[in-house]
Amino acid sequence: MADNLMPRQSAKPKASDPDFTLTQLGNALRRLREGSGSEHTLTYVADATGYNRHSLRKLERGELKNPQRLIVEGLCRFYRASPATTAELMRMLVPGDRRGYWQPYGRGMSQKFRPFADAERDAAAIQSWECEYIPGLLQTDEYMRLVQAAELPIAPSTAEDVRLFRLQRQRLLDERTPYPRIQYVIGEAAIRYLDDHPDIQERQLQRLRAAASRPAVDVLIARGLHPTMGTSFTIMIPGPPAAGRPFVYLEALDGCRYVEARDIVSTFVEAFNRLCTMAVPIEEYQR
Repeated sequence: MADNLMPRQSAKPKASDPDFTLTQLGNALRRLREGSGSEHTLTYVADATGYNRHSLRKLERGELKNPQRLIVEGLCRFYRASPATTAELMRMLVPGDRRGYWQPYGRGMSQKFRPFADAERDAAAIQSWECEYIPGLLQTDEYMRLVQAAELPIAPSTAEDVRLFRLQRQRLLDERTPYPRIQYVIGEAAIRYLDDHPDIQERQLQRLRAAASRPAVDVLIARGLHPTMGTSFTIMIPGPPAAGRPFVYLEALDGCRYVEARDIVSTFVEAFNRLCTMAVPIEEYQR
């Protein structure tokens, strides 16, 4: 059950390995290009803008280490990106915003989860450990509302945006073909917290069982002492078209952190795989 999703890699990174932020920049530019017209192939864009086709391909793959601001701005104009989208892509070019940075929480999910959600859409595999929450991709709407009622208060419109965005992430995942390999490990506390809400608990458990019925998905429950106590995290293994190296996503009250350093990612992967050997499948947990 605890199959290692990390490819065997040397300690020295290859020059072509994309870093996380550049991968997200490339993904965003590719989606802008594809959304601007079916005729907008890389060759077409290169001919129309005068930019080098090979460089554009590397830029979309996250492999162009120092993208020029003028080129990114020019592509945003060519694709008729909104000012807000253009500003977000330009922010990704700032070196201080790369690798292990903390992103301030915005008023809604769209800002704080945008890079994570972009990577999630194309991920080849996901390893998710939640010690006290049901993972967002598995939450029912009524569970979301119950959790929001217990959290620090936010505006009702923002709370609604959070739920709608999370449900949209679930829909996008359900539409994936082929479906990514996903391992969810959930702390028993997340289920026990629902003991006073038996109807919500039962429907949430049904959702977990339905997810576990997919051949590519494991849903495990962790009980007792284990190596990942005190922290939750997600390990993302990017897939094509812009497959970068795996990264770890961590969340806190004041922000979220993306970690790409291979030695640190490997530590998280080792801890997750050990956790999987100690957890039990959702079907066995409910017997």
